[in-house]
Amino acid sequence: MAGDALIKLDLAFDDGTAPLARPLARHPSESQRGFALRLATLLVVWNGRIEVREGVCRGDEPALADPGPPRVWFDLVRADDARRRRALSAADLHVLVVDAAARHRDAAPFTGRLAERARTWRVDARALEDALANTRRLRGVVERSADSVVVSSTAPGSDLRVVVRVERDQSDRRLGSRRDRRRD
Repeated sequence: MAGDALIKLDLAFDDGTAPLARPLARHPSESQRGFALRLATLLVVWNGRIEVREGVCRGDEPALADPGPPRVWFDLVRADDARRRRALSAADLHVLVVDAAARHRDAAPFTGRLAERARTWRVDARALEDALANTRRLRGVVERSADSVVVSSTAPGSDLRVVVRVERDQSDRRLGSRRDRRRD
């Protein structure tokens, strides 16, 4: 991020969701790719009430949380069964977000009773990571669909257009934009 661990977000959503206007800091323990993945996930699920934790998931906290309803816990680290149980005791749904570009981080599928309230999403945030390397401010319009998020810059003289791909179960579309909920 141009040598800085802070990016200023000034984003409007084409589906009428509340704007996302706030600074977002990269935690010292968080890699550039991890930060891009956290920001990409935030753009996918932003609804005006998402709680953003500082840095990577640690202890009994998720990286992102939606107080609901439904209450959703978003993890950006591989979750063992004990962490999954903790997440599901605190929330109605647990979503494990994995980096689509890192084949070695494929998550084990959820099994048994956990499978009903747990999901795994694969997010490809490489384009966002590249864009963040050259800017300290992300200003633009966000368009969301069931399988992607597109950020188009509104900054003068900028032609930045970033596409983030998301692979998720069709039943999880309710966790996306309002437009997706209206299609159901």
